[in-house]
Amino acid sequence: MKKEEIIDQYIQAWNEKSQTKRLEQLALSFTENGIYLDPHIPKPVSNINEMEGIISTFQSRLPHKLVKNSEPEFHNSVFRMQWKMDNNGSVLSYGTFVGEFDEDDKICRVFCFIDEFLGR
Repeated sequence: MKKEEIIDQYIQAWNEKSQTKRLEQLALSFTENGIYLDPHIPKPVSNINEMEGIISTFQSRLPHKLVKNSEPEFHNSVFRMQWKMDNNGSVLSYGTFVGEFDEDDKICRVFCFIDEFLGR
């Protein structure tokens, strides 16, 4: 799978309602011991099950979907991509993911930056 497709799988996991399918999409895109840092969570995520839990919690609180706001940029094993949280045109926030791929081209680290929070 191309790196763009891996990122698309990761984004699909953020928007998937079924826990089983969400875990399947994460398994295709995120390493078992992947790290995710986000200013809205108290400690870093350190594995795929915790990543699924963060997504599930987010979905239970907000109806927004994660949408690419730019095409990913790549250099070496690193990527950067702008995103937005959208609910039928109502944007909650804009941000940036900076991430890294492992040697198998799965995402092993994601650093989430909130560029603009618009509230509910």
